[in-house]
Amino acid sequence: MEPTVSSHRRVVNRHLLIYELYRHGESVFDGVANFRTWLERPNAALNARRPLDLLNSTQGFKDVDDLLTRIEFGVY
Repeated sequence: MEPTVSSHRRVVNRHLLIYELYRHGESVFDGVANFRTWLERPNAALNARRPLDLLNSTQGFKDVDDLLTRIEFGVY
């Protein structure tokens, strides 16, 4: 069965979200290894959830990216 255009767009959009989040996280944490470690740890600003656990929705990506911005600018 051929994937539909809309399902292809969702996959592409998700990959773009992941790419952009990783670029942002790598910049904030001076490397992808540090960012991955941060993704795995519960975070008080996310109600003790791991950032990684929020990446199953567009809103979760936004919440994690917003937190990265707060960390970046020292508003954490």
